[in-house]
Amino acid sequence: MKINENNLLKIVDNLAQLTVYESMDFKKFLDKTIITVNQIIPSDSIFIYVYDESEKLLVLAASKIPKSKLIGRIKLKNNEGITGWVVEN
Repeated sequence: MKINENNLLKIVDNLAQLTVYESMDFKKFLDKTIITVNQIIPSDSIFIYVYDESEKLLVLAASKIPKSKLIGRIKLKNNEGITGWVVEN
Protein backbone atom coordinates (compact mmCIF):
# COMPACT_ATOMS: atom_id res chain seq x y z
CA MET A 1 0.00 0.00 0.00
CA LYS A 2 1.35 3.36 -0.97
CA ILE A 3 0.86 5.87 1.81
CA ASN A 4 -0.24 9.16 0.32
CA GLU A 5 -0.27 12.45 2.23
CA ASN A 6 -3.94 12.10 3.22
CA ASN A 7 -3.42 8.57 4.58
CA LEU A 8 -0.28 9.68 6.37
CA LEU A 9 -2.19 12.47 8.12
CA LYS A 10 -4.84 9.96 9.27
CA ILE A 11 -2.16 7.65 10.59
CA VAL A 12 -0.38 10.46 12.44
CA ASP A 13 -3.71 11.59 13.91
CA ASN A 14 -4.49 8.05 15.10
CA LEU A 15 -1.03 7.69 16.61
CA ALA A 16 -1.42 11.02 18.40
CA GLN A 17 -4.73 9.88 19.86
CA LEU A 18 -3.14 6.62 21.02
CA THR A 19 -0.42 8.46 22.91
CA VAL A 20 -3.06 10.01 25.15
CA TYR A 21 -5.10 6.83 25.56
CA GLU A 22 -5.77 7.59 29.23
CA SER A 23 -8.74 9.62 27.98
CA MET A 24 -10.32 6.56 26.32
CA ASP A 25 -11.26 3.14 27.63
CA PHE A 26 -9.02 0.17 26.91
CA LYS A 27 -11.39 -1.36 24.32
CA LYS A 28 -11.41 1.89 22.30
CA PHE A 29 -7.62 2.04 22.60
CA LEU A 30 -7.30 -1.50 21.21
CA ASP A 31 -9.79 -0.79 18.40
CA LYS A 32 -7.90 2.36 17.39
CA THR A 33 -4.62 0.43 17.53
CA ILE A 34 -6.03 -2.16 15.12
CA ILE A 35 -7.23 0.58 12.75
CA THR A 36 -3.82 2.27 12.82
CA VAL A 37 -1.87 -0.95 12.29
CA ASN A 38 -4.16 -1.84 9.39
CA GLN A 39 -3.57 1.57 7.79
CA ILE A 40 0.18 1.02 7.94
CA ILE A 41 0.20 -2.72 7.15
CA PRO A 42 -3.05 -3.77 5.46
CA SER A 43 -4.01 -7.23 6.64
CA ASP A 44 -6.98 -9.60 6.57
CA SER A 45 -6.60 -10.33 10.26
CA ILE A 46 -5.05 -8.56 13.21
CA PHE A 47 -5.03 -9.98 16.72
CA ILE A 48 -3.90 -8.23 19.88
CA TYR A 49 -2.99 -10.32 22.89
CA VAL A 50 -2.36 -8.98 26.38
CA TYR A 51 -0.37 -10.73 29.07
CA ASP A 52 -2.33 -11.88 32.10
CA GLU A 53 0.14 -11.75 35.00
CA SER A 54 -1.99 -13.85 37.33
CA GLU A 55 -2.45 -16.71 34.84
CA LYS A 56 0.92 -16.24 33.11
CA LEU A 57 -0.85 -16.46 29.74
CA LEU A 58 -1.42 -14.35 26.65
CA VAL A 59 -5.13 -13.58 26.25
CA LEU A 60 -6.79 -12.47 23.01
CA ALA A 61 -7.98 -8.94 23.75
CA ALA A 62 -8.94 -7.59 20.33
CA SER A 63 -9.32 -8.60 16.71
CA LYS A 64 -9.78 -6.79 13.40
CA ILE A 65 -12.85 -8.93 12.75
CA PRO A 66 -14.32 -9.19 16.22
CA LYS A 67 -15.55 -12.63 17.15
CA SER A 68 -16.95 -11.86 20.54
CA LYS A 69 -17.06 -15.53 21.49
CA LEU A 70 -13.27 -15.73 21.16
CA ILE A 71 -12.19 -12.45 22.77
CA GLY A 72 -10.91 -13.27 26.24
CA ARG A 73 -11.26 -17.01 25.66
CA ILE A 74 -8.23 -17.75 23.48
CA LYS A 75 -5.24 -18.11 25.78
CA LEU A 76 -1.68 -19.01 24.85
CA LYS A 77 1.38 -19.94 26.84
CA ASN A 78 4.44 -17.76 26.33
CA ASN A 79 6.07 -20.31 24.05
CA GLU A 80 2.93 -21.45 22.22
CA GLY A 81 2.56 -20.71 18.51
CA ILE A 82 4.11 -17.76 16.72
CA THR A 83 2.56 -15.27 19.15
CA GLY A 84 4.03 -17.07 22.14
CA TRP A 85 7.37 -17.42 20.37
CA VAL A 86 7.50 -13.64 19.82
CA VAL A 87 6.96 -13.07 23.55
CA GLU A 88 9.78 -15.47 24.40
CA ASN A 89 12.18 -13.96 21.88
